[in-house]
Amino acid sequence: MLTTDQPANGSRWRELKRFGNLSPRTRALMVAVAVLLAIFVLGQLANGMIGGPAPSGPDSSSYATTSSGLAAYETLVSQFGHPVQRVTTPLSKASAPAHSVIIIAHPSGAVFGEVPAIRRLLDSGDTVVLTGVRSVPTIQALLGPSRAPALSAAGNTLYYASSSALTSRHIIKVAATGSGSWSSAGSSRSLLRASGGSLAVTTRVGSGRLIMISDSSCLQNQFLDRQDNAAFGLYLAGRPGSTVVFDEYVHGYGVGSSNAVSAIPVRWKWGLLLAVLAALIWMWSRSRRLGDPEQAERALTPPRRRYVDSLALELSRASDIAEAAEPLRTAATRRIEARLGLRVPLVDETTPTGSFPAAPTSASSTPTPADPTSGPSFEPRPASSTPTPADPTSGPSFEASRTLGIPEEVMAAIGTRVSNERDLLALGRALAWLEGDRR
Repeated sequence: MLTTDQPANGSRWRELKRFGNLSPRTRALMVAVAVLLAIFVLGQLANGMIGGPAPSGPDSSSYATTSSGLAAYETLVSQFGHPVQRVTTPLSKASAPAHSVIIIAHPSGAVFGEVPAIRRLLDSGDTVVLTGVRSVPTIQALLGPSRAPALSAAGNTLYYASSSALTSRHIIKVAATGSGSWSSAGSSRSLLRASGGSLAVTTRVGSGRLIMISDSSCLQNQFLDRQDNAAFGLYLAGRPGSTVVFDEYVHGYGVGSSNAVSAIPVRWKWGLLLAVLAALIWMWSRSRRLGDPEQAERALTPPRRRYVDSLALELSRASDIAEAAEPLRTAATRRIEARLGLRVPLVDETTPTGSFPAAPTSASSTPTPADPTSGPSFEPRPASSTPTPADPTSGPSFEASRTLGIPEEVMAAIGTRVSNERDLLALGRALAWLEGDRR
């Protein structure tokens, strides 16, 4: 049968006790962290059920779901039967099937060192699509300054097809933000053109084809559903079944630890931080297991019986029981002196028995010699003779103590010489009464 002080789940009870033993500040910190974690988890669940995670990712990345990302374009080509690969290593170390389409959208400076690898891909018959103003140094390195198209900061928001290859696929108009255009196509052929210049141009390099797009926004999530942008994106993907490779190395994926961390969404970073903090707090709360073992119960004072037994053992080791009892007699007489208000000790400590002296009860009374056979005093006897205990029930000192309500048996126990264990027990009870312990 279970009782209220014996819970059914003992381990859970011990955990609660350990939590209760912590300081208030520590408990408050742990509760605050738990509340923050609960709010974060509930917020993520609610966000996933209502609107999903917030858009994130680098510009023109196939991982990015922001307005400037290419996640929608990657989904589009995969739904139309194109195998998709994302490369997070340099192109010189990556491998792709023959006649693939490699899309390098709005690259950073990291792609400039990949010019030899891009040239090998073009020589092998692959198609390389370079988009954005950041691709100009790579284009000039591949074609040379004289053959490369010239970039202009002026652009248009609407471009028209200038090639039969596009019009045959019903690609007429393509929308963009107008952030830049090719003012001169150089040795390349224009695909999409407006009054201010071209949006896309193409040329042959080796056995492959190089397509250059001045404004990456035409393939981004914000414009893919406008005009004929989606159809133009499928045109760039090549023949049906050809593999489309998105170069994500130029967007920071796999470049290094710092860039890789920066590519992680902000909410994921906060989640990882809170998870690490919660793990550290949990490890710290459980670290007591590595120290001293926890006591099963609180240490209490020793039981009185054990104390009495130890005291009895010490007394049994004493050679003279009367000598061992003298500290008890002295303590008892000190308490009687305090009650009587005596300045002269009530007990003559020079006598071997600690007898009570006979004292007048008032200033006008005549002192009477003490009767050696009665009274509260013991007379000194020779060492060879047996001492006769004094009668503690007579004498002026006893009369004076009686006025204080001290029982006769208490005075008798104090005035009797201790010769056995029964006398010692009586003396101890007398001292206990004087101390107020009547049990």
